[in-house]
Amino acid sequence: MTAYRHRRRNHRGTLAIILLAATAAIAALWYFGSRGPASGMPLANSASAAESLAPAPETPAAPAPVAPSDAPAGRPYIHIDKQTMTLTLYGADGAVRARFGVATGQAPGNKRRRGDMRTPEGSFTISQIQDASSWTHDFGDGNGVIQGAYGPRFLRLETPGFRGIGIHGTHDPASIGTRASEGCIRLRNENVDSLARMVTVGTPVIITPGDADRAANAQ
Repeated sequence: MTAYRHRRRNHRGTLAIILLAATAAIAALWYFGSRGPASGMPLANSASAAESLAPAPETPAAPAPVAPSDAPAGRPYIHIDKQTMTLTLYGADGAVRARFGVATGQAPGNKRRRGDMRTPEGSFTISQIQDASSWTHDFGDGNGVIQGAYGPRFLRLETPGFRGIGIHGTHDPASIGTRASEGCIRLRNENVDSLARMVTVGTPVIITPGDADRAANAQ
């Protein structure tokens, strides 16, 4: 009889513990559920923090110009690419020594006649490196004569059939990266000054077309 009563007490104790645990669980669910949107705030803040710390997606880099297939071997040369609007100076070992943004002729395509606003394409050489700091020019845009229109340097090119084509600075640095010149190749003033110190008369210059130029040349 005593053993029977003892077993009944244990059974009642176990039931009491189970009932207490169930009651606590129900109370917890009611408490957190009753807090509504505020109860999710810590999780939301954690998610926001994780999102703010996530690395920003990288901006795709502009495609690098491809070195021309007819590049001179064993000597420095300049490559002007009208597709990427860049000027790249290569060393005699073929390594890139400098790369600058440029502006080229307003009209696409290879130069055909004087005044057509096109930049010539092909293989040329630097014939002179001149101090252009005092030069002026009237671009015919209603702004009159511009002081310092060519920047500090003018690297004149030997372009058979045409005169006055060169690599020079500009009074309008915002034009770099666009087709804005009368046929010359523009650089920012600090860049043309640096370039002039890295090249010599006789340095080859190769100018290659972009897609718009190829389309214009096909017409």
